[in-house]
Amino acid sequence: MEYFNVCKEIWNRWVPQRGYAQVLQGELLRQIERLRYEAQHNENRSWNDDLLYYCDFLRSTLREADCLTPEERDRVNAALVRLRSCGEVAFRYYKGDISDQELAEDYNGELAYQNNDLYDLVCDAIALFYRANPNPIPYERRRDGRR
Repeated sequence: MEYFNVCKEIWNRWVPQRGYAQVLQGELLRQIERLRYEAQHNENRSWNDDLLYYCDFLRSTLREADCLTPEERDRVNAALVRLRSCGEVAFRYYKGDISDQELAEDYNGELAYQNNDLYDLVCDAIALFYRANPNPIPYERRRDGRR
């Protein structure tokens, strides 16, 4: 991660110990770290609509960010599409809709993306977003979200 210290600053300033952040910059970082935790520590066993929403919200917010180059936007978008896809496969697998054989043959056995590179890529994009928008942007949580 190129912008670790910037992400640490965002985390310390705007990510609460519990619940959602009231500042967009903090909420973006909280969401990607929730996705990372679910994949790396839980193998996406608890994948749900909130995590799906995080992938889509991060994608749409960072896709519109003027601070990212078109190439950076494409890489972030591809990373979040991959993370979302893994979560959807895990959800279907743990629900019993995908067999072990289908998982192995059609999805290379991947239920959760566990390497740090894609999460770090998104974190770096959030750091660039923060640098371009250093003043807090209010974030209002979606009404039906649990996390």
